[in-house]
Amino acid sequence: MKHLLLLTLAALLPLFSWAHGDEDHSAPAALPPTVSVGPRFATDTDQFELVGVLDGQVLTLYLDQFGSNEPVAKAQIEIERGTWKALATEVSPGLFSGTGAGPARQTRLDGNGSGR
Repeated sequence: MKHLLLLTLAALLPLFSWAHGDEDHSAPAALPPTVSVGPRFATDTDQFELVGVLDGQVLTLYLDQFGSNEPVAKAQIEIERGTWKALATEVSPGLFSGTGAGPARQTRLDGNGSGR
């Protein structure tokens, strides 16, 4: 009797191991697209936060209120590197753009935004 119970259980076991749901296990999931990110920097004060991204010769700047993350509109941002100076143009509130990033050289910024 014991053997008959084990044999019946062994015969019914494959019925409980069917695949679940309508999941397709035949193809691997597609990888997310790769995004190229240019050099960037970030600096802040107790009032403002500024993030910059360099893409070729275009410098994109994001300026917002530090506490609320609200974009700052109609700001005047001067970009300076050595003797080279330019004014960033407002694209939309909190988004500014500058072209011609000055002499091609990388500068490491410390936590206060000043070069070292």
